[in-house]
Amino acid sequence: MKIYTKTGDEGETSLFGGMRTQKNALRIHTYGTLDELNAHLGFALSQGGLPQEKISLLQQIQGDLFQMGAELA
Repeated sequence: MKIYTKTGDEGETSLFGGMRTQKNALRIHTYGTLDELNAHLGFALSQGGLPQEKISLLQQIQGDLFQMGAELA
């Protein structure tokens, strides 16, 4: 299924509040990096075998990363 926003690309993307910025902006790169780190932590957690205190810590870090990404968006 294709999704069209009808806003055009022109090397820009929309932020959460509707503001547009360049796709190569540091802000976009930063929250992409945070999201990627969060995904790696989720993968590590899915492998099992970690003590509960490590699981809790990684889950807290994941929540913090998600919140930071939302703030940047």
